[in-house]
Amino acid sequence: MTAPCGKAPACELCPFPDCIFDGMSPEEWAESQARDSEIRLAGKDIDRRTAQRRKHRTANREKLNAQRRARDAARRDLVNARNRACYAEHREKRLAHSRAYRAAHPEKRKEYLTVHREQIRAAKHAYYMAHKEELYAKEKQRRAANREALNAKRRERRRAVRDTVNAQKRAYYDAHREEINARRRELRRMKKQGTGANQKPPKVSETNEKV
Repeated sequence: MTAPCGKAPACELCPFPDCIFDGMSPEEWAESQARDSEIRLAGKDIDRRTAQRRKHRTANREKLNAQRRARDAARRDLVNARNRACYAEHREKRLAHSRAYRAAHPEKRKEYLTVHREQIRAAKHAYYMAHKEELYAKEKQRRAANREALNAKRRERRRAVRDTVNAQKRAYYDAHREEINARRRELRRMKKQGTGANQKPPKVSETNEKV
C-alpha cells in the first residue's frame, strides 16, 4: 500500500519532511483534494467561462480542426507505437475479456453484424483493394511455409466428403442418364465421321447442375 500522495510506499518513508499529508488515510486525502478543488472554484463564474470557450470554438472551428489534424499527423507514429506496445503488453488480458464478453452476450455480435453488414462489407472490400498485392504476397508466403499441412488437410477433407460427392454424381447420372448417353452416342458418331475428332464426351463431374 502506497502513501495517499503516491510519492512513497508509506508515509513513514516519505522523502518530504514538510509533507502536509503525513499520517492521512487515502480517504482523508481524497476528501482534502475535493475540498481544495471546491475552494479554488468558489466565486468563479464557471458558466460564463464555458460559454466563452464554446463561442471561441464555434468561431474558430476550421482553424482549431486544422491545428488538431496537424498535431495528430505529427504524433501519429508515436501514438501508433504506444498503442501497439500497450496492446502487446495486455494482449492476453484483452483477448480473454473479449472472449468472455462474447460468450456472455452472443446476441450482441449477431445484432451488430446484422445492422452494420453493408458497412463492414464495404470496409473489407476497400481494405482488400488497397492492400491486394500485400495480401497476395502474404498468402503465397503462408502457403509455401505450410504446404505439407495444407495438403494433408485437403486430402483429409476430400476423404471425408468422397462418399457424398460420389453419391451426388450417381444421383445426377441417374437423373440425366438418357441425355448423357444420347450426347455420348452423338459424339461417337461425329468422331467416326471425322467431324468431332477433337471433342470429348462430357464427364458427369464437369456438369454445371448439382443435385
